[in-house]
Amino acid sequence: MWLSENTVKKQSFKAADTGTVTVSGNEPAVFTDSELRSVNIIMPGGFAWKPGIGDETLIIKSGDGRKCAVGKYGNEYINGISAGEVKIFSKGGTIWVKNDGTIAVDGTLQVSGRVEATGGFYKNGTEIIGG
Repeated sequence: MWLSENTVKKQSFKAADTGTVTVSGNEPAVFTDSELRSVNIIMPGGFAWKPGIGDETLIIKSGDGRKCAVGKYGNEYINGISAGEVKIFSKGGTIWVKNDGTIAVDGTLQVSGRVEATGGFYKNGTEIIGG
């Protein structure tokens, strides 16, 4: 009885914990006190995110017992943004929606489909196509 009770205690999981991603993919592995395999990823609607190896993430336990990665830790990513702004980033690019209506894109912008504009086009502050 003592052995079975302690085995269950060792296998139990906290309601929430932090961990480091050890295997990337659609169902990553995350190391907390031990390695958790086939972790579910929870994302806001309309966004897709796949944690990378070494990412520190918050792991929660769902009501039905599944372990879920909720997000990535990293206050360094919010430096410079104001309350209410949204910044989407990866290792290669950033989209920053600012409170003043500016949408700043850092990286290569590829557009598939039609582009419509009601204003002018500028390069380095100089208008190249009038609006």
